[in-house]
Amino acid sequence: MIRELALDVAVRAQKAGRFADRAVDRAITKRELEPRDAALLRTIVFGAIRHRGSLDAVIRAYARDGKLPRAARLVELLRQALFQILYLERVADHAIVNDAVEAARERRGGGPTAFVNGLLRTVLREAKRVSDATPSRRRLPLPAPGGDGESCQTVELARDVLPDPERDPVGYAADAYSHPRWLVSRWRERYGDSACRAILEAGNRVPIPTLRVRTRVVARDALLERFAAAGVAAVPGARDDTIRLDSGGRIEELPGFDEGAFVVQGEAASEVGHALALDPGDRVVDVGAAPGGKTSLLADRLTAPGCVLALDVSRPRLARLHETIARLGLDRVFPVALDARRLDAALREPVDHALLDVPCSNTGVLARRPEARWRVGEASLRELGAVQRAMLGAAAAVVRPGGSIVYATCSIEREENEAIVEDVARDAGLEIESATLRLPGDPYQDGAFHAVLRRG
Repeated sequence: MIRELALDVAVRAQKAGRFADRAVDRAITKRELEPRDAALLRTIVFGAIRHRGSLDAVIRAYARDGKLPRAARLVELLRQALFQILYLERVADHAIVNDAVEAARERRGGGPTAFVNGLLRTVLREAKRVSDATPSRRRLPLPAPGGDGESCQTVELARDVLPDPERDPVGYAADAYSHPRWLVSRWRERYGDSACRAILEAGNRVPIPTLRVRTRVVARDALLERFAAAGVAAVPGARDDTIRLDSGGRIEELPGFDEGAFVVQGEAASEVGHALALDPGDRVVDVGAAPGGKTSLLADRLTAPGCVLALDVSRPRLARLHETIARLGLDRVFPVALDARRLDAALREPVDHALLDVPCSNTGVLARRPEARWRVGEASLRELGAVQRAMLGAAAAVVRPGGSIVYATCSIEREENEAIVEDVARDAGLEIESATLRLPGDPYQDGAFHAVLRRG
């Protein structure tokens, strides 16, 4: 049942052109899935998305014509089955194959059934796990257990699956680590081979849920004690206000959720929220505020008459922000649906500070948003750059002299980060006080960029 549901969820999200996370959440809620089933659903859906490049390479290598099937559902069926066979342990291989064959029979008839059965059983017969991580056309690197360190195992197949690592190192890395070739090429050029590999490995790790503790409500150690008493495995995060959970689950069932003791927020995002130097009574504009993690951090640092004007262009996302405000009891936050490029027309007087979490390529958080790697291209960077430049320019126009702006992205691409900040700072007369780029991996898991600018 879970495998069939995983296939349906993934295919529907693809057809609608949407990210699968909300579709998975809706399916879990609608079916009232037990935690174990919900975890398996997430693992299959996101695992097949995350490793799509590698899985497609396997399909091509084992298909007689060397091509992917034309039917999108059949391709996704093979991806999900192969993901379980190649990347998961403690899963009954025969059950995976039987379920995949039955799904093919129900939707596509006899021909695809034989194709699915033959391909999966051949891979199953020829695949084995080995400890030799030497790059090879026949070895797929596996994500390291626990999400840290380098890959220590590979899946070795009996035929060539990947490009030659010596003759085509970019193509090899792209297929072996399941990232688009153009991203691998630019990361190797900018950061070097070693850092590029670390970024690729980070993008394939299952992200660890991270919480930012609202220390004005409860001390982190006290919340960790409550988690331990409730049987929730958790450890201190890399920042003194964060906690990392050992596994996923229903966040709303954790101790302290209803009383607003924490928000789901990665450490890189928490760092951005702390980047503004606030005085208690300041007025702040938070652009791209939903779902409210950074908004809550800003609000917790303010007292009357200080306030946060929380803007988001998406009304559905703004609804999530309203939920966060209500749960956390934030009385100094005022949500508004507004395109940030119209800030100057919406504000009657200047504000003290602005925080911009702008739309971006998400290349720093591909572990959390695995689909983004398949949806963004170099043309996307140019299109996003135009929006980012306009948003930062609009913020510069509404911040008072002496006030500051934090510009933030979840990207590690210069076109969205340093280039935008430098251009707008020059044109708007802003001073760049600092710029911080974090690559995916230790210590914060997520990659991110933020710059602090001051208006003279």
